[in-house]
Amino acid sequence: MTDYKGTTGSGATWEETYRQTAPGDLPWNAGMADGDLKDLLESLSMDSGKAYDLGCGPGHDAAYLAGQGFKVTAVDLSPTAVKLAKETAAKAGVEEKIQFATADVLALKGAGDAVLVHDRGCFHTLPSDRWGDYAGVVSELLRKGGVLALKVFSFKVQGSLGPHGFTQEALEEVFEKTFELTAVKETIFQGPRKPYALFGVFRKK
Repeated sequence: MTDYKGTTGSGATWEETYRQTAPGDLPWNAGMADGDLKDLLESLSMDSGKAYDLGCGPGHDAAYLAGQGFKVTAVDLSPTAVKLAKETAAKAGVEEKIQFATADVLALKGAGDAVLVHDRGCFHTLPSDRWGDYAGVVSELLRKGGVLALKVFSFKVQGSLGPHGFTQEALEEVFEKTFELTAVKETIFQGPRKPYALFGVFRKK
């Protein structure tokens, strides 16, 4: 297992990162819902039930999911990020359809009834000794057959700073106990820098 210490963005904490950086300058802020998430929902016949957006950031994906009829819980550790997400949802007219939570995703408790957990850029910031804990939390949130849509940095991203870059095999190793990897593709994170990414689709066993 890679010994990865995690990251808090450009600040000492995620809250400081969001306080110090204008929304438009956040490297992960694409200003719109993620294209790979949209493609996934178009390809799946999925009931629009309960969904989680983990590490929701500015909230574009949470707003999109709410607009598609999902009952969304949008979670972020940073109160400023949650405030941004609420503003994004209000502009989209879906604020009342989303439950916002300022919380550590690793402390979430679920009823095992969600159909979808979406993560665009949260998991890959966590220290490697918590990856297994993350997989356990997501498993508790999802019902059997539920989908984890996970977007992470690819191993092709150069440099030692920032989020961890994964191979397909490394992702499978983290989630293999309770999930089956049904699809993975090489892609990018939309936004100012467009780093290489992997988009994995996992189903709970």
